[in-house]
Amino acid sequence: MKKYPPFYFVKWLFFIGIQLILVLGCSAQTATSQAVLPPSSTEFALRVNYGVIYVHTPLVANTSGAQPRGVDFEVSKLLTDKVNWDNYSCYPRMGLAFSYVDFNSQILGKSVSSSYFLEPNYRIGKSGSFFVRGAVGLSYLTNPHDSIKNPANQSYSLPVNFYLALGVGINYRLGSHISLSFLANFQHNSNGGFAMPNHGINFPTASLGIKYNLSDNSLPKYPKIKTYNWHKSKPVVEAGLYYSPKSGYKPLVNNTWVSQRKNLGGAYVQVSKQISSLHAITAMLEVYKDGGLESIKKNLGDNSSNVLAGFMLGHEFIFYRVIFSQQLGAYLFKDTRTFSLLYHQAFPEVYHRWGLRYKINTHLHAGFNLLAHNQVADFIDFRLSWRF
Repeated sequence: MKKYPPFYFVKWLFFIGIQLILVLGCSAQTATSQAVLPPSSTEFALRVNYGVIYVHTPLVANTSGAQPRGVDFEVSKLLTDKVNWDNYSCYPRMGLAFSYVDFNSQILGKSVSSSYFLEPNYRIGKSGSFFVRGAVGLSYLTNPHDSIKNPANQSYSLPVNFYLALGVGINYRLGSHISLSFLANFQHNSNGGFAMPNHGINFPTASLGIKYNLSDNSLPKYPKIKTYNWHKSKPVVEAGLYYSPKSGYKPLVNNTWVSQRKNLGGAYVQVSKQISSLHAITAMLEVYKDGGLESIKKNLGDNSSNVLAGFMLGHEFIFYRVIFSQQLGAYLFKDTRTFSLLYHQAFPEVYHRWGLRYKINTHLHAGFNLLAHNQVADFIDFRLSWRF
């Protein structure tokens, strides 16, 4: 049986704790932000899914033609009060989803996932609604890369992986408690650069589900009166530190590179400006030192700098204490020319980040962030930041 260092399990327990904080924190903030608990209802949902594997790189071409299928079970809370409507112009739904997927591939195996999701709903007449959905969580996958037992798997190399999903869908009410739901979802699994190979699993799916609301699934029709408290907000400066135990290598042993955990640390300064109750735009400067990249360079005989710096523009989705961010940027400094020649792999000029933060208080934030080049995750970092 493959052995994993103790820290491997500690970081996954930390991530599970983040999920629980998000769920409990949103519920607590909802309750305490008003004098009276806003109207809400509990919903249960069951979905069946069918999809295809998206081959985003030739390195995972051996999974082409696989057709994932599975089932989801969800527990959620639907908020239908006027205060949320006035603030966000939607009816938020948030909760936990538990998923099983058979990738229909001997290489990829199967997965079981748990995720937290946020789903703004928009009313379409008396019986219909449209929604956008974002989800983040963890997956347990059954058949990771193994140099002897499963060398063909270039998609993932650890049994526990991060899970991300983004989708859109529609609901149709069949009655005051039951509704049908259709969801088109793009799903992703990878370990965020904790171990290689890690080219990830990308699979779009379509699902049909049935929802049961314990009280009433109707969405009330409110007059379109919006609050503009965000107009008073000025640009906010935020500074933070982050760390990632990124996968790297120790010196060659018998002409093979032996995987070893390396340190990656960085700092950033960001300016954000809220442009609505739900949205903010951001500009960020960051610099970090990549110990994983340094270990590869040393094995190649490249002694150049392992410090990278970049500038990013982005967007934040704000809901109570939760901030979901997306950023696109370019490197201002990276000494990778010799690395690219020796490694026979060009280092990208452009990168993107996806993050989730929790507002502990007005100033202190904590969360995690994924940095990726094209469709491949480079690393996931854990961060603390301070808003001035």
